[in-house]
Amino acid sequence: SHRPDPKPPETLYDTGLSRDFVADLLLRTLDRHRTRAALELAADIALGYPVIAPVLDALRARSWIAVDSLQGAAGLGYRYRLTDAGRTRAAESARRCAWAGPAPVPLADFERRVRGQSIRRRTVHPRQLKRQLADLTLPDELLEQLGPALVGGHSIFLHGAPGNGKSAIAERLAGVHDDPIHLPHAIEVDGQIIAVYTEGIHEPVDDSNGASAHGDGRWMKIRRPAVLAGGELTLADLELHFDPRTGVHTAPLQVQALGGVLVIDDFGRQRAEARELLNRWIVPLERDVDHLSLITGRRLRMPFDCLLVFASNDDPHTLVDEGLRRRIRYSIRLGNPSWKQWSDIFEREAERRSLELPAAVRSQAADYVRREIYDGRGIEPRSCHPRDLLEVIDDIAHFRQSDHRLGHGSDRAVAELMPRACASYFGSSEVDA
Repeated sequence: SHRPDPKPPETLYDTGLSRDFVADLLLRTLDRHRTRAALELAADIALGYPVIAPVLDALRARSWIAVDSLQGAAGLGYRYRLTDAGRTRAAESARRCAWAGPAPVPLADFERRVRGQSIRRRTVHPRQLKRQLADLTLPDELLEQLGPALVGGHSIFLHGAPGNGKSAIAERLAGVHDDPIHLPHAIEVDGQIIAVYTEGIHEPVDDSNGASAHGDGRWMKIRRPAVLAGGELTLADLELHFDPRTGVHTAPLQVQALGGVLVIDDFGRQRAEARELLNRWIVPLERDVDHLSLITGRRLRMPFDCLLVFASNDDPHTLVDEGLRRRIRYSIRLGNPSWKQWSDIFEREAERRSLELPAAVRSQAADYVRREIYDGRGIEPRSCHPRDLLEVIDDIAHFRQSDHRLGHGSDRAVAELMPRACASYFGSSEVDA
């Protein structure tokens, strides 16, 4: 379900921005260069030349910019520079707001686009979910629980013992929907700018032409995001952050996650109380709308359209009361792996490390863990143990720099080193290494 790119504005009116706003943006942009061609300025702020042409004429009329040279047809071929008066005006503007990137989009346009590419009420086929989670070894009943939650786009509480894949599952859920979405570089509200696109969080889709040649350059085409917040999360991270040095607001986590997944990892271990965090989510979870405050005091309605996933080692009944818990529609428990699942994970991890282990060697190494660790010491198996133990074995073998390095030499390397790996990983007091 690929939706068309945002249509580029043809006139200044179509941008939803005032002439003065665009004029100041052009002045701040030109202030970063000694001279700049008209087409370069248009590209800098992601607006077409016909849109900015009347603004450039107005700036010339006020003697804030001047034509430095002419390269081609008049107007389109002009190369501009700031005058002294224009430099003063640019400095005054920069003290209020230093943004000099692509022009923002109005909040109303942003909200329409978000609603049109919503993650809610979307068709999810079992094969899509299986494909996205294919690198994890999970029981079929878990997929049957996750599927309906994804269809509704409702909140999910993933809980269970640590090390069984809650975070890994949560982060992969955004990729179940493979259709790209559009996200603006920034939003404009009452002359204030909210930066939305965040490098490192949002992954651009690599079109054949980069950004669409016919689309609105103020928008980025991205994959549906997966935003992860852990124990460092505070209530302040869920509000607009204003930087007085730049005069720009930064979007909070739930806005950066729009159209995708917001994972609250290790829920219950944040600096903010679990009850406080859930109280913060009551209105957004029920009404799909959030309320945020600008530095000016203006309260604005922001769409809330992301799959909110809480991942916790604790039982939800111990963290929140029933009134708050019912807002989280799906409570899914991840149990410990069966021995077959554990063995499958062990073989998959060995294959990922290019270990060609005979069946007897795999069995000998796995049986040692089962006999000495799980049965002998009463330790519960976790899905992370096969990966972690093979990593420790790899470290030991490379430290020895012997012929027993993984992937080289004796087929018995894993079986021989497993007791030492268990001693290091689980503690050596009761393990005969």
